[in-house]
Amino acid sequence: MKKSRNEVRSILPPLCLLVLLLICSGCAAFSVKYRPLPPLVDPHAYVQRIINVQAPVYFTATARIKTQSRQGKLTAHAAVFARAAASLRVELYGFLNQLVLLFTTDGAAMNIFYPYSSSFYSGTVADQNLALLFGGAISPADAVDLLCGLPPVVPFTYDRLISTQDSRWYQFELLSDARLRQHVWVDPDSKKVVKYILYTEAGKPLREFSFADFTLIGNLMMPMKIELIFHDSTTRVTLEYQEVQIPQHIEDQLFIMTPPPGVKMYSLKELPQSPLIQPQ
Repeated sequence: MKKSRNEVRSILPPLCLLVLLLICSGCAAFSVKYRPLPPLVDPHAYVQRIINVQAPVYFTATARIKTQSRQGKLTAHAAVFARAAASLRVELYGFLNQLVLLFTTDGAAMNIFYPYSSSFYSGTVADQNLALLFGGAISPADAVDLLCGLPPVVPFTYDRLISTQDSRWYQFELLSDARLRQHVWVDPDSKKVVKYILYTEAGKPLREFSFADFTLIGNLMMPMKIELIFHDSTTRVTLEYQEVQIPQHIEDQLFIMTPPPGVKMYSLKELPQSPLIQPQ
């Protein structure tokens, strides 16, 4: 019996030491992974510099796009052409690289063409916003910014700004007396917004955008992966850029579309649901 007790006593000190080492190593790993960020002297000015970055005058991209909503799912390849501040052209290609949808807007007129059904929808930006493409009310100017990784922070004079750290990012909570609340997450290394959430007055998420895999394209840090969630329409759009270019110029005609001969003409108001989610 004495020998057994002695053996237990001889085992306990190394065991306790092992447990202590595991705890210390765990704490060290946690502190390295989420080391404290340096405090900001002026959080307000810091946020303003981040969100006031301008989109490039022109950019083009090819991407793989996935959408999911109540209407169903869609995976397609896309060609994107944009001109700040509000001109956009999106070409969607399906099986065997066949064009299934063409969308253009120059900031004023807006057109959608379905080659398979020879249907042409025409109207103005005043008639429709880009919920037709994204599943949420987005203006053409905001859409161009979004595709460049610049979330359209709602312009308002917030009454309070709360700055905290969330994992390896700065987190900013923008609050107004009108009960408008926005959260912005900023990567301190790239100085880019990596996540953005806009809340309803009831405190529920309304829009949620995230940006990842930033790559330097020219003088601009572009996210190669963008995820857009519109909670009110339960729509999720994911873009994975395959190639991004920032050309010196894109012809204006690219953002204008005239109806091909023999197509069936409709108003944008006659479009029953988002064409991006469920092409006809």
